Amino acid sequence: MVGRDDDLAEACRRTLGAAERLITITGPVGVGKSRLTIAMAAALAEEDGLSVYVVDLATVVDRTGLAAAVIEHLGISTATPPTLGGLGAAFPQTELLLVLDRCDQLRAEIAELATTVLASSPRARVVVTSREPLHIYGEQLLAVRPLPVPDVASDQTASELLELPSVALFIQRLANVRPFFRLTDSNRGIVAELCAQLDGLPLAIEQAAAQLKVVQPQTLLSRLQESIEILDGAANASPVHSASLPAALADHVAELPPEARALLTRLAVVNGEFRLQDVEAVADAPTGHAQHLLEVLVDRNLVEVCESAGDDLRLRLLHTTRTFVRGLPAADREQTTRLYVDRLVADVTKRAGGHLEPLGGPAGSPAEQEDLSAGFAYLRRTGRAEDALRNAASLVPHFVARGDCTQGLAGHRSVPAAPDPGDGREPTGTALTARQREVAELVSQGLTNREIARRLGIAEWTAVNHVRHLLRKLQFTSRVQVARWVARQPAVNHPHPPAESRS
Repeated sequence: MVGRDDDLAEACRRTLGAAERLITITGPVGVGKSRLTIAMAAALAEEDGLSVYVVDLATVVDRTGLAAAVIEHLGISTATPPTLGGLGAAFPQTELLLVLDRCDQLRAEIAELATTVLASSPRARVVVTSREPLHIYGEQLLAVRPLPVPDVASDQTASELLELPSVALFIQRLANVRPFFRLTDSNRGIVAELCAQLDGLPLAIEQAAAQLKVVQPQTLLSRLQESIEILDGAANASPVHSASLPAALADHVAELPPEARALLTRLAVVNGEFRLQDVEAVADAPTGHAQHLLEVLVDRNLVEVCESAGDDLRLRLLHTTRTFVRGLPAADREQTTRLYVDRLVADVTKRAGGHLEPLGGPAGSPAEQEDLSAGFAYLRRTGRAEDALRNAASLVPHFVARGDCTQGLAGHRSVPAAPDPGDGREPTGTALTARQREVAELVSQGLTNREIARRLGIAEWTAVNHVRHLLRKLQFTSRVQVARWVARQPAVNHPHPPAESRS
């Protein structure tokens, strides 16, 4: 295993603890629950006086088969066919660890079995792997999280990326199909994005690496952003699982109650994090019932809780889950998108309007910026371009204060031109010089005069004069108006290396 040393040590420590006789190892599809559990069982088998039995229940479909599998693995002889109820009397009274792996199909029967074993054999311990808790008395949860992934917004070197378990696993598995592939400065960005897109899920990483025999990482990344079905062809890439990630997700989603499955498809319209209020806005259910359905999705590790110090608890879908669910049929997806976009635009506009300082919370997150861009695209696509333009303009002060106006509004540039909401004029800008257009772009990014001077390699006083001339030509009185005007122009990329790096 790669990157699981701490998890393995924690699993062993807790399993041997006196207070935790029933532990459910849980986590999302493909996170490596079975692999961790098998490694833990192998490590604890070395303990003196402890008998360890691992029972793989992936192919067991009923309570009779469950009882028979346990009896067979423990070597128990019974005069009559084994039953769950009869296991208690026959169970050994020794130091014993019973590991029940892949219990997703028989949670009710597993709960009954665990209760019977623990009641009849005080020296027994039970460890279960499942995508969701058993919800029985005495159960303790050990949540397995995805491997840490790169921060794609940072400029990590190849050696720094290799320190991350998700990248190390990807490169290790890629060597099986591309032995001469090396992580370099030219490909590190794509590899980082791939591992992030795969959520640090070992199963997804291994199956993605297996697809790269004759495909470049950039091509695979583009395909994965549209669909994870490409991973279907790599079912044997993992040493433990035989199912592909899409197949496992399909089974897991199919097991959901219909209302919970419908909510999951609605939540898939959100690109980043969301709050309970957002769930209630898109759920076709009363407030209390919407919360219950959300709890079902959290329990089943299809929605992840993002712990933070803020007042609002935030949640999210993993990239792989969201991409898979978006590929499922959903008759109300457009309506759900409209409900969420309307709420998001109204919420962020309310928080951002009129404030010339960066906003905290979700308005500052890249994921919400992505949702805003998608939302404005939706407004344009449905003939509401004027709404898109008005709301984009109201958010400009927020982007200016953040210093990323161009990035934040890049998704809104195709909104048809409309009169400036502040003064009714729409300057064409045709009289601007190339340098003045450059200055306008930098102003829209929230740069100060000093920062503009440094970026262009000119004196600060010259930058001041450029800004003054720019405002005069456009007949504007503030930098915010410049930012609004730039946001409506066709995107132009003016790369400006820092002055100190120029020859």
